[in-house]
Amino acid sequence: MRKFGLIIIPSFVMLVVALAITVFLINLHDQALLPEVAAALAPRAESIAARDNLFFAVLAFDVRESADINADGQRIYANYLRALQTQPFAPQTLAQDPEFPRLQFAGERQDLCGRAMQQDECLERAHSDARLQALVADNSLLLQRYESLQNYRHFDDILRPPHDSPVITWTSFLQAKALFLTSVAIDCARDRMDSCVARLQSDAAFTRRMLAEPELLLLDKMMLTTAFRQDLLLAAAVLRHEPLNESQYAALCALAAPMTRSERSLANAERREVQRLADALARFKEGEALDHKDKANQYLFATNATLNDFWRTQQATLAKSEASCHEVAAPVPSPFSYFYNPVGKILLRIGQRGSGLFQPVGIMCDLEAMQRIVALQVAIHSQHLTGGDIGAFVAHAGAELTDPYTGAPFH
Repeated sequence: MRKFGLIIIPSFVMLVVALAITVFLINLHDQALLPEVAAALAPRAESIAARDNLFFAVLAFDVRESADINADGQRIYANYLRALQTQPFAPQTLAQDPEFPRLQFAGERQDLCGRAMQQDECLERAHSDARLQALVADNSLLLQRYESLQNYRHFDDILRPPHDSPVITWTSFLQAKALFLTSVAIDCARDRMDSCVARLQSDAAFTRRMLAEPELLLLDKMMLTTAFRQDLLLAAAVLRHEPLNESQYAALCALAAPMTRSERSLANAERREVQRLADALARFKEGEALDHKDKANQYLFATNATLNDFWRTQQATLAKSEASCHEVAAPVPSPFSYFYNPVGKILLRIGQRGSGLFQPVGIMCDLEAMQRIVALQVAIHSQHLTGGDIGAFVAHAGAELTDPYTGAPFH
């Protein structure tokens, strides 16, 4: 037995040492970046003129007494860049620049369409509740500004890494959006149906143009998704409450047209997240290099390999935002893969548990499902279908009007 121990124990020690040396040698070199990752990290020249960029108008949307919210947005951004040179909390200047005091919303926000109220209830109240008209009148400046945004064709969120850089505040934009929808509901209640439908279609077209822009952050995409969802909800309510003529049905059909790949895709937004991750990893590695107690982590962490792994793991999920909402199995890493870049892989696993990428993908799939339902409703109402004809129509409506989660007809 003693002889057996003298053989096994040294052999085991040698195996452990050999394994440690192998892991060390495997981790001596980082990977080359995947071409897609390198492209995502490449510096990009801003190609949209500031005057044409909705970003600046949203940045200064609720600035008090502004004669030009785009120009004021440019000044707020310039102040932020200057403050970055000297102030550790410069990000606050984007929303709290003392040079540009903000408007306050007048009245009860919860009474607006598209917020706590369902759109059907909003249309009913628009017939008789004077408070809705008062909200529109008391916040007419915000309404005028919101309607002026519909002339924009481009949105480029020019805020770049580091990972803790600020984001623009969408609160006032979404409040004004709800105010606009309340105004549209009042048009409907007063039998101004041409105006009601035309304004709603115009707003949806604007929102969809912005959704399709390639330089959105994930937050921007989600806010615009919320905005389009509100348009669809009000369009569905209008269909249920008002008889329409053929031109009005045609306008609502255009509003609920099939979503394009660029409108629903999260690929570009996630490309921007790669930039943030690269900055965060660079800071992590710099911190590890300064901490002599964590030298082992320096040898077991590879920045490029971590970025490549992040890109690969996102692709199966992101495919759902571009082509199909059907369940797609995420790649499961082999336990042996942790021999290379174990620290980077653990960091990604921790980040994926908290990031919830599936939630934005699910939101986009829900939006497409709603768009298809409203498109179906428009078709049913415009063709004046009833009873069993509706079931037959839904069953044979075609792929663009099926449930995006199952590919089967709605029921």
